[in-house]
Amino acid sequence: MVDTIVLYDYDTSYYYDIVNGHFLNNGFGILDEATKCLVTEERNGGYEVEIEYPMKGRRFNDLGINKVIAVKPNKYTDKQMFRIYQITKPLKGLVTIKAQHISYDMSGYPVAFPMSSSTTTPGWYPATYKEGASNIITAIKDFSKVSHNFKFIIDGYTDTTTRMYVITPTSTKSLIGGSDNSFLSLFGGELEYNNYEITIHKKRGQNRGVTIRYGKNLTDINQEEQFSNMYTGVYTYCCLSKSPEYEGDLEKYQLYDLSSLYPSGIYPITDDNGSPISGIQTRIYSYDCMSDWNDTQNSQEYHESDAYPSYEEMIELTKKLIEKEKLNKPDVSLTFSFQPLSNTTEYSQFGTVLEDVRLCDEVTVIFEQLNITVTDAVVTKIVYNVLTDKYDSIEIGEKSKLTDNFVN
Repeated sequence: MVDTIVLYDYDTSYYYDIVNGHFLNNGFGILDEATKCLVTEERNGGYEVEIEYPMKGRRFNDLGINKVIAVKPNKYTDKQMFRIYQITKPLKGLVTIKAQHISYDMSGYPVAFPMSSSTTTPGWYPATYKEGASNIITAIKDFSKVSHNFKFIIDGYTDTTTRMYVITPTSTKSLIGGSDNSFLSLFGGELEYNNYEITIHKKRGQNRGVTIRYGKNLTDINQEEQFSNMYTGVYTYCCLSKSPEYEGDLEKYQLYDLSSLYPSGIYPITDDNGSPISGIQTRIYSYDCMSDWNDTQNSQEYHESDAYPSYEEMIELTKKLIEKEKLNKPDVSLTFSFQPLSNTTEYSQFGTVLEDVRLCDEVTVIFEQLNITVTDAVVTKIVYNVLTDKYDSIEIGEKSKLTDNFVN
């Protein structure tokens, strides 16, 4: 591709049409002598490009901090702008250029909701708040202390009651998804960037029917086996005083468990076929169900008059615990590196399929030796090689156990 990597000045208004969303020219020119160009994007996290460029390259003297590089971050997305934040010292005639997506500019745009009109006392709480997803995202734009060109779009949100207060000035990027009081923290979701257009999806990815068989046809792929959160059984119990007047006297407490129903009172955890978990050492999860049972007393599912849960209720609570905490599922953490597998059987079976997945897409991972299937695995990180127009690697994790790597 002729214009694979393009270098621009720091002021995007000279070469980017905000209204129509396209580039007007090739700026300083094309970095066609680059020897490496990798774009890394993480789910709700970092978004950067790293380039190696020769000191003798035609555009070397045009490089500079805060200038902008435009590249395609994958096969499916339009060319994106990345602002240079580091140029390393030369090594073997090459410099490494690191740049962050243009959306990082939002870190320098503080937002504060209006203060009360009745006082100007510093630190006084604002009289107003914003309520509902649509109003909140509009307010983050409208109450920025700096006028900017970023446009926010929300996709799939219907909430109209959740409130956001911005008491102290906070950066726009943090309010979108980089703090405890951010849009993503309040509503959840997944970010998608298109230069100055930021879309917040309730769900960004799709399920394209990709299935990976862990431990069988991925033998040469980096697999991080995480069975530390997987158990073979649950010891469910509740511990309570014999009567209220003895509360606090440890000798008057009594332990209730499921010993009359299961050996040693341990409720067995099963795999997807209903068979006992095998393939790992015995690991028992201790579960005091009293607190969870008390929380259900106002629910129609339970009887308010009982002093402690029945066996049936203890079993039901245990089943819900297993499902909620996924005690019968291993964690999923896979890194699929394309280059070393390009000539292998594994690549011919799965590499071409994985080339079609995109960030935040859901895939199915089958642990054959454990007879367990994880259906909510998700693509969490993609490294794209701009020069070859192919993925360099992808990472897959389990969606329900993900934490966002926000960058402020």
